[in-house]
Amino acid sequence: MLYNNSLLITIYETINKMGGKVLTSTLLEELKRKGLDITLKDIYAILLKLEINGKIRVTSLDKDKKMIEVIAT
Repeated sequence: MLYNNSLLITIYETINKMGGKVLTSTLLEELKRKGLDITLKDIYAILLKLEINGKIRVTSLDKDKKMIEVIAT
């Protein structure tokens, strides 16, 4: 999947609207509820870009659970 800026912005804004701190599984559910056709693999790729740009921090809670936190607005 091609990750355009609007998708990055949508995901970043969704995380912010969810309180700035969310589990990846909860984020996936919310994005699907909004009608986005996206997989967890796609989300991880986008989260990596946001983390590299200093917008978020992703912390592994266990093998399958990750916590996303906004660190820049």
